[in-house]
Amino acid sequence: MNVTPKLKMKFVAHIVALATAAALGPAALAEPAGTCPPPAGVALQILGSGGPIADDGRASSGYLVWINGKSRILIDAGGGIFLRFGEAKARFNDLEFIGLSHFHADHSADFVALLKSGNFSGRERSLRIAGPAGAGLFPGLTGYLDGMLNGGDGVYRYLQGYLDGSRGLAKLDPVEVAAERAVVYQDDPRSVMIEAAPVPHGIVPALGFRVRIGEVTIVFSSDQNGSNSSFVTFAKDATALVMHLPIPEDATGGALQLHAKLWAELGKIEPLRKVYTEIEQPLVPVLLAMEETGVLIDRQMLADQSHELTGRMAELEKQAHGLAGGPFNLGSPKQLQQILFEQQQLP
Repeated sequence: MNVTPKLKMKFVAHIVALATAAALGPAALAEPAGTCPPPAGVALQILGSGGPIADDGRASSGYLVWINGKSRILIDAGGGIFLRFGEAKARFNDLEFIGLSHFHADHSADFVALLKSGNFSGRERSLRIAGPAGAGLFPGLTGYLDGMLNGGDGVYRYLQGYLDGSRGLAKLDPVEVAAERAVVYQDDPRSVMIEAAPVPHGIVPALGFRVRIGEVTIVFSSDQNGSNSSFVTFAKDATALVMHLPIPEDATGGALQLHAKLWAELGKIEPLRKVYTEIEQPLVPVLLAMEETGVLIDRQMLADQSHELTGRMAELEKQAHGLAGGPFNLGSPKQLQQILFEQQQLP
């Protein structure tokens, strides 16, 4: 089966999704087969990983972060995300934060549709939303909201209540991020903190997001050309990193201003090159076939495997605690660093 470079690029997001499911910890393995999201812990669900072309049955960009079984954080709302949000049984009333990385349609087109659905949610508390400041052809977040919802001449002026809290609608609480990395959301117990930082995407103002939930950190790169090295610092020590649509090495023209070349970056890090060539590329036709034909799931077998893995992981955790001389959180990079490199003095 031949797969075009475009499809290869898009399938990277699916492969990242599989890696992310493993990286966010063992909690999901302990749940019965078919439970999605898990009722406890943190889960990342990719609602859409497609681009601006409707050629593969895939929704455009959108990511949902579940916390203890509730849909709390939405990053981007491109075309098709409204449908996927409903299919995931996510609830508008549960959202605490929406981040719009930029105002290309494949990242923001379904945002107002989600707001409309919120009209029937009974939500009263405000909703924090973050997005970039404007420049040139592109509005900032406040300009975008005004253009959509302003009661005078907004496109969807009947939803004006989202701007001022009238008509029984939950008031949006917008935060624009311009030139500097900034905290855009933090809950009262400070267990969840979200930062945004500008990323280079040609003439389009764009943001990356860093979501910290306890000891789990998920970083969303957004669309960017990779020319700003500060993003490496922004993404450092992330539990999972979601990268967008790298372009082929022979790409020219406007694509170079908008997106990063994949191979040039992977080539600098040999372990990543090996993952890409020996794991991700061979998986592309497999994933394509799965999407086209579907897969059969043996729920009982998965449940049995989940039970077996849970028991085995408990045994290994007990052994690790014994070797370390006491209990610690195996899912904590900071605690592992202390145990392995400070206490055990490993090189």
